[in-house]
Amino acid sequence: MRYALPIYFVLKEKPIRLPNGDWSEGSETKALKYANISDMGDETKMNVFGNVTAQGLVIRIQNDYTSEFDHIEINNIKYRVLRKKTFRHDAVFEVGEADGL
Repeated sequence: MRYALPIYFVLKEKPIRLPNGDWSEGSETKALKYANISDMGDETKMNVFGNVTAQGLVIRIQNDYTSEFDHIEINNIKYRVLRKKTFRHDAVFEVGEADGL
C-alpha cells in the first residue's frame, strides 16, 4: 500500500480580541502527512450518510496522528472526520465533505 497523497490536518485557532477592540482572525496551523486515500464503499455510505451520493473517503496514514485538529484538507477541499480507527501501525479515518467549514 502506497502512502503517496498529501493531506493536511488543520487546527484553527480561535479569534482573539485585540486591545483596540477589533478581532483578529484565527490562524490555521496545517500538519502535512502522506496517506493512502480511497472512496468509501456504497454500503458504508448508506450507513453513515443515509445515501450513496454523498462524498465519502477512507484515509489511511502510517502511525497514529495524536495531535489535535479540526478538519482534514485534501486538494483544498475540507473534510470532517466521521470515524477514526487506530491499529498497531496505522490509523484509518472515514471522512465526509464538510459543509460550512
